[in-house]
Amino acid sequence: MKKIRWGIIGTGTIAKKFAGTLGYLSDECEFVGVASRSIENAEAFATQYGAKKAFGSYLELAQSADIDAVYIATPHNSHYENSLLCLKNNKHVLCEKSFTIDVSQAEHLFKQASDNGLFIMEAFWTKFLPAYAEIHKILNSGQLGDVVNIAADFGINPPGSRNDRKINPELAGGALYDVGIYVIGITCMLLGYKPERVVSNAVLSKGGVDLSSFYYMQYERGQVALLSSSVEALSRQQAVIQCKNGYIVIDTPHAATGFTVHQNDNKKEYNFPFDFDGFEYQLRHTNDCIRQGKTASDVMKPQDTIAVLKIMDNMRKEWGMKFPFEI
Repeated sequence: MKKIRWGIIGTGTIAKKFAGTLGYLSDECEFVGVASRSIENAEAFATQYGAKKAFGSYLELAQSADIDAVYIATPHNSHYENSLLCLKNNKHVLCEKSFTIDVSQAEHLFKQASDNGLFIMEAFWTKFLPAYAEIHKILNSGQLGDVVNIAADFGINPPGSRNDRKINPELAGGALYDVGIYVIGITCMLLGYKPERVVSNAVLSKGGVDLSSFYYMQYERGQVALLSSSVEALSRQQAVIQCKNGYIVIDTPHAATGFTVHQNDNKKEYNFPFDFDGFEYQLRHTNDCIRQGKTASDVMKPQDTIAVLKIMDNMRKEWGMKFPFEI
């Protein structure tokens, strides 16, 4: 089995998690290099996580002949630019969510990858978790009856500089792109990517990004989702799927390691602990796709990414939320 040689652009929290996952899957992939705007940061990261090379610029990493694929772990505002740089230098790409700022950027990246015969995917790791495969199986079996509604919340309030980054308009900050995409994406995973109606509202910061936002999604069959996200308030981080004959409760739904099914005054717990940290499932899938010569995933499909971004584009338009770097 050919080992996929990986590089990482960015050295923040999410990059550290991915680097750890690369180490766990060292039998099928290799952590070759990391790039930061500061060579000192890159060298420190490489030493800590076992990368062979450190690069003081993203271009240097993208041009390296020793790297096959790149994980983009920079802030949202840079995803498009960094992904495009890698594609133009013949690198496969796994890009953190939110994949891009808008639909047009995403469509361009998918086309560029396809034209160049390269793989690209949004790193929506939740979609690959074993717990959701079992939830789909239970819902499809009909034992709980039809889904009636979904309620999900995801709120965080990180301290200090981490919070400053999350609400920085120059970095495409705000609740929608950071955590709202999870509750919207999970709803789409379960009910479909084409809601018939979406109503939303947001509490905007002085800088013009959403500190908290709220979403109502209605589907053709009458199913609805009531969702919320926040980067200024902690929430229970829970999803409840209500069906005609019972309901499913998922704690920490973006990182689900299990869930509880409630039916007829009985409850049954299902546990699906991660093999490692949860990132391994999407990484294995990406490695397989690259080896098979695919340009897109048949699990996290380009049309799925675009559908969610379209919902988010329309929400932002309604709120009048525009980032300073947007034309």
